[in-house]
Amino acid sequence: MSKNPADYLVPALDMDFSQIGPFMEQVLPLGVTVFKVGLKTIHKIGTPAARQLITKYGGRPFVDAKLSDTPDTMNSAAAAIVADGDVAAFNVHASCGIKSMRAAVSAKGSALILAVSVLTSLSEEETSLIFGAPARAKVLQFARDAVLAGVDGMICSPLELPLFSEHEELSSLEKWNPGIRPAYAAAGQQKRFTTPAEAISLGATRIIIGSPLYKHPSQFANPAEATKAVLDEIESAIS
Repeated sequence: MSKNPADYLVPALDMDFSQIGPFMEQVLPLGVTVFKVGLKTIHKIGTPAARQLITKYGGRPFVDAKLSDTPDTMNSAAAAIVADGDVAAFNVHASCGIKSMRAAVSAKGSALILAVSVLTSLSEEETSLIFGAPARAKVLQFARDAVLAGVDGMICSPLELPLFSEHEELSSLEKWNPGIRPAYAAAGQQKRFTTPAEAISLGATRIIIGSPLYKHPSQFANPAEATKAVLDEIESAIS
């Protein structure tokens, strides 16, 4: 595992389009390199333009496309996402099944492909209503399917991270975790979440943080200060 705190952090660019460039200019000097571009920006300016925007400032995009479709469509969509060769990672929904995930894997090029399991905004009750099982059971099933499909990693709540050390067949998977709230931030829409330090101590490979970095409390003068506070917390967990 890296000893550089910045290697663990993936800021989510879920702000208005006009804020993305100024935000990246403040955060990049801290050593952060991978930035998540989500559905809002993808649908506003298109995936190619979003990729170009991030690379223009010197970052690498994680395209949060959440693909879920038939195998042929997944294959062609994955190929389109990575066409320019500058994508660090993109994701698919594990619920689309092994064949569809495998089709996306075959077109991913050098990018990492990650499987979304159970959204961190879902409570245990909601998860059971949607999937018919608790979050841990569904994440375990989806992670095993992802391994069979050749996926590189999982996106799940940090609360499910112990599963990956309990089951040897999942050891090859990277663990990218949304549902991260620094001590200074409100929970917001998140239902299953931890602090950055807790996620790292549980085995997270990357932590994805959005609004706490750019909608920070008044104790921070700018996003750079809020990001530095998160990086300090990560460093305390890895040192």
